[in-house]
Amino acid sequence: MKKFFIFMFLIITTLSLASCGNVKVENEVKIITPYGTPYLALGGLLDEENVKIDAVNGADGLKTALVKGEYDVVVAPINLGAQLFNKGNSKYVIEAVITMNNAYIVTENTNKLDSIKDLEGQNVLGFGQTGIPGSVLKTLYSNNNLDQSLIDFSQASSSAVYSIFAGGSTNAKYALMSEPEISKLVLNDKKEVKSLDLTKELGVDVPQACIYVNPNSEKQNDIDNLLKLIENNIKSLNKNPSKYADEVIALDRTFEAMTKEVIVRSIPLTNIVYKEASNFKTEINNILTILGVPNPSEEFYR
Repeated sequence: MKKFFIFMFLIITTLSLASCGNVKVENEVKIITPYGTPYLALGGLLDEENVKIDAVNGADGLKTALVKGEYDVVVAPINLGAQLFNKGNSKYVIEAVITMNNAYIVTENTNKLDSIKDLEGQNVLGFGQTGIPGSVLKTLYSNNNLDQSLIDFSQASSSAVYSIFAGGSTNAKYALMSEPEISKLVLNDKKEVKSLDLTKELGVDVPQACIYVNPNSEKQNDIDNLLKLIENNIKSLNKNPSKYADEVIALDRTFEAMTKEVIVRSIPLTNIVYKEASNFKTEINNILTILGVPNPSEEFYR
């Protein structure tokens, strides 16, 4: 009897593994995603049949996609999708969170950086004043009675902050930055830096990029299969960053330009995950409250 149960367990396990490996998207599914960490999270699917991935810089293209409804899947910040849904400007519903906790303060090793209070009286080069990292930083400043006027939010992105900070063309000793730019500082620019995880200072998990699904798409079965592929891809990249780096570098020069070393170092720090939004509502509501966005209705969740 014991041998029978072991045999049946092996059969079921084998069938389960086979079914996961045979997930197919039968009809073309279109995705739009921002460059950076979200694109890295999807990069392993660039050669997947019937999966078309468009990558864009900035939020404007993502906003247009959410409003027009021409994509089956949109990857966008949690606040952007929620705001448009609340206003009735987007029908897209949230499926999963795929990036979290990627907001850091960095400085050279010679400067003190043990807590947010070490930024008192210091100039900070930042980005995205109304975005997630910028809003987390402003909340921490408010909570600790720090002077927000000392934050320079003139830059549009972490990569722009990186270019200025790495080039030494700023008087600010501290900078708001995300991965993979911090890894670029360390590996490409050979800078010895300290970093402060702002989400740990805040004491909450911070969902950032999310997967939104077009409920009006006629390809829901294909979308479901795509979501399985994305989840498996994220498991793969976290399990073996080095192998994943080799795979994506062969698929897009964007990743080649990042370099394998940067990809491998940054993956554990970028917090790429796959968390179903319906099981993650508390964390989503927390960050939306911090961002000043009303919590959406239950219809927001797929």
